[in-house]
Amino acid sequence: MKGVYLIRNLVNGKIYVGSSFDIQRRWREHKNRLLRGQHHSANLQAAWLKYGALAFEFEVLEECASADIVIVCEQRWLDALMPYDKVIGYNRRKVAESCLGIKRSGPREEARLAAVAAAMKEPAVRAKIRAAKSVISPETRRKIGDARRGKKMSREAVEQMKARVRNPSPETLAKMSLASASRSAEAKRKIAESLKGRMPSDLARKRASEVNKGRVLSEETKEKMAASKRGKPRDEATKAKLRESALRYYAERRAA
Repeated sequence: MKGVYLIRNLVNGKIYVGSSFDIQRRWREHKNRLLRGQHHSANLQAAWLKYGALAFEFEVLEECASADIVIVCEQRWLDALMPYDKVIGYNRRKVAESCLGIKRSGPREEARLAAVAAAMKEPAVRAKIRAAKSVISPETRRKIGDARRGKKMSREAVEQMKARVRNPSPETLAKMSLASASRSAEAKRKIAESLKGRMPSDLARKRASEVNKGRVLSEETKEKMAASKRGKPRDEATKAKLRESALRYYAERRAA
C-alpha cells in the first residue's frame, strides 16, 4: 500500500508524519529502529524510550493510487498538521522528500548515536524495550519466522558471528557469568530436566565444531571443567554414549 501515515503518541498527542511506497513495511522499519535505539528522529526516539511502545499508535492517513503523487500527498499533510512544530510533533523537515539512498554521517550523527547508546544502557530503558518486545502476538512471531525462514546469511555475517562466539568481550563474559549465577535452583533444575536425554544432531555437532575450531581454553577454564567432573560417577547410559562417540571418532579418522 502506497501513501501517507502517522505515528501518534497517545500520552501527549504529538505526531510524526511520513510516506512510503509500502506503508506496512515502513511501519515495521520504524518499530525495529526504535527498538534498537537507531531511529533517525532523535525526538521520536527519545519519546519512545520515555513512554514505551504501548504509548504509540500507527494510522494510515491517505492511500495513494500512484507512486508519483506520494510525496505530494505527504506535503499536503505536513502543511495541514504541522508536525515539524516541536509543540505538535516529531518531524524535523517542513518539506516532504524521499530519503531513499541517504546515508547519515558526521559529528552530529555520531553524537546522536552515542547518546542513544548511553540511554540503551539504562536499566529502566532496557526494561521498557523488553516490555515492548513481550507484547508481540504469536501471529506476528509466526509471520516473522516465515519471513526469515530459508534466508541465508552472508559469509561475512557468519564469520562475524563466529568471531564473537570464539572471542567474547570481557563485558559479554561478565554478563553471561552474572546471568548464570543469578539463576535460582528451581530454574537450574528445570533446565537440567529439559536437557535430559537430548542428543544433538550430526549437523548441530558439525556446526558446534566449526564454531569452536581454533578456540583455546585457558588453564583456569580447564581446571574448572575438570573440577566440575571430578568425583562424579557415570551411569551406564553415559558410558555407552562415550563408547559410541569414541568408536565413531576413530572410524572417521580411519576413513580419512
